[in-house]
Amino acid sequence: METKKDLITIMVHGADSIGIDMHTTNLDDRNYKLVFEPFNTERRLCEYDGVITFQRLYEKFERKSNYMKSWIENSCLRDKLDKREKEADILIEKGGFIVFLLHEPFLDHVDYSEYRDTDLVKRFLNWDGLNRTDYDQRLTSLNCVRNEFAEFFKLYGAAQSCFNHYGSLPWLDLARINGRSVSMIITDKLFFIPCLLPDQRGKQKEEFFRLLSEAIVSCVKKLRVELPSWADEFLLPNEKSIVEEQSTLSERLKALEQERETLTRYKMVLVGDSDTLVDAVVNLLTKGLNLKIDSDDDFREDISILDENGQLSALGEIKGTSRGVKREYINQADSHRERAELPSDFPTLLIINTNTKNTRTLQDKDQDVPSEQVKHAVKMKVLVLRTLDLLNLLSLMQKGQIQTSGILDLLKTQVGWLRVIDDEIRIQKE
Repeated sequence: METKKDLITIMVHGADSIGIDMHTTNLDDRNYKLVFEPFNTERRLCEYDGVITFQRLYEKFERKSNYMKSWIENSCLRDKLDKREKEADILIEKGGFIVFLLHEPFLDHVDYSEYRDTDLVKRFLNWDGLNRTDYDQRLTSLNCVRNEFAEFFKLYGAAQSCFNHYGSLPWLDLARINGRSVSMIITDKLFFIPCLLPDQRGKQKEEFFRLLSEAIVSCVKKLRVELPSWADEFLLPNEKSIVEEQSTLSERLKALEQERETLTRYKMVLVGDSDTLVDAVVNLLTKGLNLKIDSDDDFREDISILDENGQLSALGEIKGTSRGVKREYINQADSHRERAELPSDFPTLLIINTNTKNTRTLQDKDQDVPSEQVKHAVKMKVLVLRTLDLLNLLSLMQKGQIQTSGILDLLKTQVGWLRVIDDEIRIQKE
């Protein structure tokens, strides 16, 4: 992998695609040589000892809209991606390494579509037992656990996602946040480095790549003399029982984390807006409260709640607002009913996420629906539920105090404001 002079050659691939112009083709050091190649270079990844590359080289997310709705569209350069994946496989097979710079969220799930294989880094993270989760925002307080990367993470470390894994995947943590892995090495050859990219016009670009390369090269050399993952496959007798117990605990932990992730996703109804809020509410209604829902593709904020036979039981309007319930939102729910050509007393809901901004505590979130709006809802024969009220219904259901049929009866028969106080459902009329 190294030259006769013990020099490691590393291709930096695709910096031009994200706007980084180094004004040079090479950066030389006594331990390594960086060669900057454009995204469309004819050079193969496997021609080098290692490769540094970036997220989003092969995929693009673009928000589009029309007068009725907006959506996010993904485009993928699959031919180029397939070609580079084969080159990367050859590089790894011959003992090379790849460094993936993680500077964007993965966006594996957008709207109702899945994009888990539309970028090179995604494909090299698609291992059995390995899960990745995007944070709501970028985090910079990394806890570095390998000294080689301390200086780089101090200046440029920032994570958009975290990871967990189960089973015997050869894995070394490089950095964590709150105990969860955000940077790691897999199979001693795949480096995943969360970072802030240098200013495209700034003078720190060379510093960025030198600090990164020094950390990578130092780590690569140490891994060669440390126990490789293949050698660790030899199990001593006392290890076997430990490994078996670890496997049992890992499976249980995996199940608990998946269940916790499902429950955590329900709480997205408290923070979402627009399409994100609609997805979160539909998820809670269907998977949490076990209701049958039919969404309108043209008007995503409109939903239909069905009974056990698939018959229409109630209409729903989903809204997010930085303030409280307004008269116009109740009127929009009524307009949904009119648009569906249903009687004026047909069960209709306004499901609303209030105070989406400047909320720092649950107390801030738990703001009463104004009395005049409750009275207007009664007049318009609309039932108002804050997303916090939906979560409280889910809480009652998990405690065994109400079932799906009871919730559906409430939605079909009540108007005003449905709220839960001290595990008691109350319908306010004013």
